[in-house]
Amino acid sequence: MRDWSRDENLDAIGLYAAAKGITNREAIHELAEKLGLSSRKAARSEDNKREQKPSVTFESREPSEEDFASILRTRQLPAEAIAGLLLAHTLGVLQFAEIAGASCWVVSDPSKQCAEARRLDGRPFPPIGNLGERKAHTLRGSSKSWAVGLEVEVSESRAKHLRSLPVVLLEGGPDLLAAYCVLGVLAMKEPDFHPVAMLGTSNKISDCALRRMSGQKIVIVAHGDEAGISASRRWTQQLTANGCRVQRRALKDGQDLNDLVAAHGLTHAKEVLLP
Repeated sequence: MRDWSRDENLDAIGLYAAAKGITNREAIHELAEKLGLSSRKAARSEDNKREQKPSVTFESREPSEEDFASILRTRQLPAEAIAGLLLAHTLGVLQFAEIAGASCWVVSDPSKQCAEARRLDGRPFPPIGNLGERKAHTLRGSSKSWAVGLEVEVSESRAKHLRSLPVVLLEGGPDLLAAYCVLGVLAMKEPDFHPVAMLGTSNKISDCALRRMSGQKIVIVAHGDEAGISASRRWTQQLTANGCRVQRRALKDGQDLNDLVAAHGLTHAKEVLLP
C-alpha cells in the first residue's frame, strides 16, 4: 500500500506503525496487547456451543495489501483507518473470499451465523436467478437476526474482558468496519468498546444474541433515516427487556457511520461511538 505522504510502500503493519509514529515491532506488540492475542481462539461455554450451530460456509483467503486499499478507496475511508481494518481481520470479523464470481470483502464472525459480502471493486452484484442487482450479497444459511461480531477470535482473558465493555450496536457491514476503524486509532488508555452489527433493519435480535448481551450496556448507533430509527426503537425494546442498559444515538439526515467517517474523520466518529 502506498503512503504518499512518505513516498513509501507499506504493508498493513507498517502503515499502522507510521500512523502511530512507532516501530513495526512496537505496532505488533501494541495490537497483540490491545486485543489479548496470546491465543486467537476464544474459549466458548458449552451453552454457547450448543446454541450456535454454524450454518454459513465459504472459503476465505489471505488478504493482500491491495484488498485493504480497495476497502479504503471504495468506502472513502482515511488512510489511518487501515489499523481498524487490520483489527477486524485479526478478530475474524473481516474476511476475504471469492463470492458469486467476484473478489469480495465479507463481514462475519467465528460463530458462522451470518455472512455478507460486498465486492472489492465497489460495484453491485449482477442479477442471478431470483436475485436482482444488489450491493451486498448475503450468503446462504445466514441468520440476519444474529448480531455479527458478538463472537471474535481473542484469548480467553480478552473474551472475559469483552463482557465488561459497552456493546456498540450498528446497522450494516460498512458501519461495522467504520467502528473498527475508530477502535484502531484509540490510544491504549482510552475507553474501549465492542462493535457488533445487525445486517438488516427488518430483523429482530435473535434469542441467542440477546442472551450473549444480557445485562450489558448497549449503545445503538442507527442510520439517520426512518428505517434505522424504527429498527433502533425495536432493538431497544428487546434489549431493555433482556436487562440491558441502552442508549440510542441516531445519526442525522440519512447519514450512516461510514458516511460520518468519510466526511469528518475518525476523531469525530469517536465522539459519537464512545459511551
